Amino acid sequence: MYLLIVFLGIVILKFVLNLSRLIGTLIMFKIFQNQPKNIAQYCPFVTSLFNSAGTQQIILSATRASGINQAQRDYISNSLSRQDTRSELETIFQKTIGVYKFRMLQTINPFYWLFLPKFILEDFNVVLPKVGQTLLNLFYWVIGFVGTYFLEKYLDAHFQDFFQHIIDMLP
Repeated sequence: MYLLIVFLGIVILKFVLNLSRLIGTLIMFKIFQNQPKNIAQYCPFVTSLFNSAGTQQIILSATRASGINQAQRDYISNSLSRQDTRSELETIFQKTIGVYKFRMLQTINPFYWLFLPKFILEDFNVVLPKVGQTLLNLFYWVIGFVGTYFLEKYLDAHFQDFFQHIIDMLP
């Protein structure tokens, strides 16, 4: 029972986190499309959203100092006010929105949780052969079943009369 509550808490937390990031991205995209004069102040917000989604890109920008052209590397999210990156920024905003929608759907997909080790390895760019992935998933499932069994035994042994005691205390 407690394991289910913890699991649901994690699912809800992950869903709400990605929902809030999605809403933030949609708001920043709308601000970007309107191009207000103070758009540069939104760069840190956009940088954070792009970094969290993994859609951040580094671009080269040419600057002229003392009559010499110099190339600088910078995050694309820091160029919200530049017209030459507008099309690329719109594409990255769309990708970021897609990432957060995908993560929200993934959160409520039971197969995501069944094959969680595979997705964790993908997040860290670790490549295992199919046999290794299968063995890792089997190990994950066995640990889950054994952990659930012993948790139930522990709760039965230590909290057997817990709820009855609470009911007896009520007037």
